[in-house]
This record gives sequence, structure tokens and C-alpha cells, in this order.
Amino acid sequence: MSTEEFQISESVCLPVGPRDLPRAVTPAPIGDSVVELIQEAADSIRELMSPCLTNHSLNDARFTIMRAIRSSPLGECSQSELARCLKQSEANVSTLLDRMRGDGLVSREKSPLDRRRSVVRLTERGEVLLAQAEREYTFRTQEVLRCFAVYEIQAFHDQLRNFIAVCETEFEHTEADRAVAGRIGDVAPATKSDSDDSETRHAQAG
Repeated sequence: MSTEEFQISESVCLPVGPRDLPRAVTPAPIGDSVVELIQEAADSIRELMSPCLTNHSLNDARFTIMRAIRSSPLGECSQSELARCLKQSEANVSTLLDRMRGDGLVSREKSPLDRRRSVVRLTERGEVLLAQAEREYTFRTQEVLRCFAVYEIQAFHDQLRNFIAVCETEFEHTEADRAVAGRIGDVAPATKSDSDDSETRHAQAG
């Protein structure tokens, strides 16, 4: 995946209630089909919305990161905060920010409160382009959804939030399992040959 092709998904807390009760296992073919349809929908949305961004010299990655910066407290954040928000490595985010800075979309400066920390902000040009792109993006969204009733949109919205919450939880569990496995690997028991070498060294020292 290239630096400017990543996507962002919003973190949502799992609700407490009926969702926490045991449920029947979803048949694999249906489950696979649901995931495939969501991926297909995401691709279709990206294709539909792309002109809203390219008309303003933006792409999906830049649009996402600019919105993340603007929604941060005081309209600024650090590179590491952006990486966590976008679920990307700091190296990828740094490369993207360098390109955006070169195009006059963002600024990156040392924090006056902590010189070890760099803060990223939208430039005036970045704010203007983002506002223009968002107006077109919102209009296009309304066009796409106009054939659905409000209650259908709300229900779909809630189900998607729940789906994202499940994915986020599964991801966190997977990362935690990997971390535990890594720590166990770091303290793996010595092999027999290692023990024999150690005994030989002790005998020689004695």
C-alpha cells in the first residue's frame, strides 16, 4: 500500500447491551459476502467521491489527514498523534506530510512548549482547499443517499458503527496477542547445547 492510499476508520466504543449476549455463529458464506460487499461499497464510494477531491488538487489520503488535523484540539497535532489516528506508521505519515508541506497545504513547526515535539497545522491555502472540497463532498453525499429514507440511513449508520467497533476490538486483541507472543519469544528457554556450553565454561573456570 502506497503512502497516499491509506484509509482511516473511526474508533467507536462497543455498546453495552444486547450486543454483549451470545449470538449464533454467522455461516461463513454469508459472513464472507458481507465483508466483500462492504469492501465493494468502499471502492464505489471512493470512485464516486474522487472528483470532489481531485477538483481541488486533493486525494483521499490528503483529504483524510487534513480533516484529522482540523478536528484536533486547537487545530494542531503531532506527527505521532496523526499516525495513531490514521493507523499508519510514522514513516508513512512523515513522507505524506513532507509532500503536503511542499504543496503548501500544511506547516510543521517545533512546539513552543516542547521543542522535542513538532506540531502540524493546516496552512491558509490548506484550509481554503479543504473547505471547498468538503462542500462538494457533502453535496455529492446527499445526492448518493437521497434515494434512501432517513430511518434507513440512520439504521445503516448505526450498523456500520457497530461493525467498525467490532473490527477495532478484534484488531486490538490481535495486537495484544502479538505483543505477548513477542515477549514470550524474548525469554525462550535455552537449548540443550546452550546448557552444555554453559556447563563446560563453568567447569573450565572451576
